[in-house]
Amino acid sequence: MAAIDNRHAPMPWSYSTVASVRRDMIGVYVFWFRLTGRCIYVGRTTDQTIRARLHQHWRGSHNEKLRLWMEAYGEHLDVCYEPIARNRIATIERRLIRLWRPEANVQHNR
Repeated sequence: MAAIDNRHAPMPWSYSTVASVRRDMIGVYVFWFRLTGRCIYVGRTTDQTIRARLHQHWRGSHNEKLRLWMEAYGEHLDVCYEPIARNRIATIERRLIRLWRPEANVQHNR
């Protein structure tokens, strides 16, 4: 498992983790399956904060594959995030998806 960088290492997927994210941060976030170190999903935020987006995932992800992962293995998932300048977010997200091939990024892994 790899963090996006050393400043925001993976943390257990929990409500307290979501609540600990700064309220003003936009950028990229990643879900990891702790038992295998496998990347499950790479997401980005530009119009809302990382905290708000993670809170939406906590309530029930719109992405069916990610939602199923959360339901089945939520206690074994980690999340990490990185603030990124708005003009670089989409590029960084695409690069990470190409690098890690996360299963729940269905629209990018055809």
